[in-house]
Amino acid sequence: MISRSVPLVPEIRALFDRLVKKAGAVPIVAGLAVLTAGAYAWIHASVPQHCRSLPVRIIDLELTFSARRYAALVNFLDRRKCESSFLAGLVSSDVLFPIAYALLLCALFLWAERQRRFDRNGTSHPAPFRNDVIVLLPLVAGA
Repeated sequence: MISRSVPLVPEIRALFDRLVKKAGAVPIVAGLAVLTAGAYAWIHASVPQHCRSLPVRIIDLELTFSARRYAALVNFLDRRKCESSFLAGLVSSDVLFPIAYALLLCALFLWAERQRRFDRNGTSHPAPFRNDVIVLLPLVAGA
């Protein structure tokens, strides 16, 4: 059987295994969960109180692909004095959360996969190619 692997996945897997040997899987996953929750809390706290109940959802701004609609939504936020907090969030907390969440999902999968890659004696077994793809999916989505 020919062994295939997606580039970078063996290195990611080896890094995770080294970290697990040093600190344990639970502290790694828990730390990434805390980082993700902290990023979410930062996003929520960075929105001023008067901007939290807008008739326009901020996600509509982030997902719009029309320059005219984007400008109309930003002008609406400007009239409500919410534009600066929205624009500041685009380059700070909104960047951190997808990265933290992607790392958390990747670590959760590697942790679960580790139970199948190692037997009780500590012998490592190669992971299937599909697992390599699954390891990269959250990282690609979070990028």
